[in-house]
Amino acid sequence: MPIGVNLLPWRARQARRRRWRLALIGLGGGLAGLMALAIIATRVDQQNAADRAHQAELEAQLAELAPAIEAQGRLERTRERLDARHAVTETLGEQRRRAPDALTQTLAARPPTIALTRLRIHAEERVIEGHTRQPDALPRLIDALRAAPAFAGFHLQRLTHLAAEGGERRGFRLTLTRPSTPTVDDDR
Repeated sequence: MPIGVNLLPWRARQARRRRWRLALIGLGGGLAGLMALAIIATRVDQQNAADRAHQAELEAQLAELAPAIEAQGRLERTRERLDARHAVTETLGEQRRRAPDALTQTLAARPPTIALTRLRIHAEERVIEGHTRQPDALPRLIDALRAAPAFAGFHLQRLTHLAAEGGERRGFRLTLTRPSTPTVDDDR
């Protein structure tokens, strides 16, 4: 008897039913997958449409606020310019106050035997010229200037003796400078 021959018809019918059920199950699964895919695609499309609408709404709001944002930027730049002007004004006012302070403190520190002939005040340098009859008056002046607040941070750079103005008077020029702050390049 050959292996491929089936003599019982009920087995053939049963095999056809199984194939038919398998085909129906495959077709049903495929249709269910397509339905699920269609549902998911519809939801994703609805979400994308909602996101696009929200983005369009935000862009419209941004377009409405663009003039206000530009005005805010202009105001911010104006404020920065005014702050810079204010800082310059404050610096100038401070420099104006420093010069009379330096003058009054120099006059207060001056021993009575010293006559001042010139006082030059700059931000980083002070030059004092004068004459005296007593040689010990000059060190007292230097010590008094070191104690004066207007001369804080200044160091004696040079003491120059000037030509005598007749008699016993000795002329001098004191140059006091503020030391330069070291920079990163100075360390190299």
